[in-house]
Amino acid sequence: MNTRKVLIPGLVVGLIAAAACVVAALSPALRPAFFRAYLFAYIFWLGVSLGSLALPMLHNLTGGAWGITVRRIAEAASLTIPLMALLFIPIFFGLPELFPWADPAKVAAEHLLQHRQPYLNVPFFVIRAILYFVIWTALAFIELGLARRIERTGDPRTRSTLRGWSAAGLIIYLVTMTHAGTDWVMSRDLEFYSTAFGFVLTTGQTLCATAFAILVLALTHRQPDLQRSAQKGVLNDIGNILLTLVILWSYVSFMQLLVIWMGNTGEDNIYYLQRGLGQPSPWRWVGLALVVLHFFVPFFLLLFRATKRYIPTLTTIAATLFVLHIVDAFWLIAPSGDHVGPQFVISWIDPVVLLAVGGLWLAWFLLFLPARLAAAAGALEINASIEAEEAAHA
Repeated sequence: MNTRKVLIPGLVVGLIAAAACVVAALSPALRPAFFRAYLFAYIFWLGVSLGSLALPMLHNLTGGAWGITVRRIAEAASLTIPLMALLFIPIFFGLPELFPWADPAKVAAEHLLQHRQPYLNVPFFVIRAILYFVIWTALAFIELGLARRIERTGDPRTRSTLRGWSAAGLIIYLVTMTHAGTDWVMSRDLEFYSTAFGFVLTTGQTLCATAFAILVLALTHRQPDLQRSAQKGVLNDIGNILLTLVILWSYVSFMQLLVIWMGNTGEDNIYYLQRGLGQPSPWRWVGLALVVLHFFVPFFLLLFRATKRYIPTLTTIAATLFVLHIVDAFWLIAPSGDHVGPQFVISWIDPVVLLAVGGLWLAWFLLFLPARLAAAAGALEINASIEAEEAAHA
């Protein structure tokens, strides 16, 4: 795939959509809908970046041929984190529209918001956001720097260092994303609490990043190379990783629902009532689609070895999961803050903002992708020699 043929159209689409977003943001009537759509699109594309940050660290700890090429795609995607830091700036201008704790009138009328003010206030919110991006950017560049050193030298000691950094990095990623999810998503609901929410977000992000990597792998590699990978069991291993993440995301999502629903308190249950559970609403069909297409269908198909080794089927499953994760991000963001009942509203702004952020994200990603893919072939030989040396010393 010629990345330039995709980069330029992606950038053009992103800029045109961004111009439409500016018009919507400046219109008083469209301003609330714009910022809701922007947060939804931002959370989705940030999830691809952060999930791509976690994927190489996961491979560093588990090893295996499955990650040699996939990790290079993920490393290129993780380098979009600085871009996402810049794209977070518009959210600062829409805080009163997005979060009840940032609206002085709502804070004055609600005792619970007043109680949360020491933590949920605009200056501290900004400081935490900056801290998150500093940490995520540092993790991405440390992982990439150590990976490049291994590509150049094949030093086993550097590989050991990279494994240690990856173990710590996954923990840091989970902790920081839990706090970021609380700040940027969960705080939109006045009375919703969940200690599993960060884990739901991180597993979903890693699942989406894996699906994205499979799609890019299919687009950037020749069919004979993919067939050889299938014969060697590499695609089967990638499919197993995808299956594991599907199961893990479904488990933690259902666990959160079960704990909240069995608790049977109005404060917590309103989160799922807003999303149509237990009452007629179009949101219930969105939730049903997530259950069926984001879990049952891929879970059943990925159980079979033939499915994982057949490239068109594996890429179709990955594409479905990628699209369903967009739906999941919308399901998380759109109903929040509505306390009069579930309202299913989709505006033209939602897909336009998704294209705006996605076009810019894709163009940035394609700038780094060719160099990382070129490093994969050399890394394969170095990994083979290191593994042979480690086996000889064992």
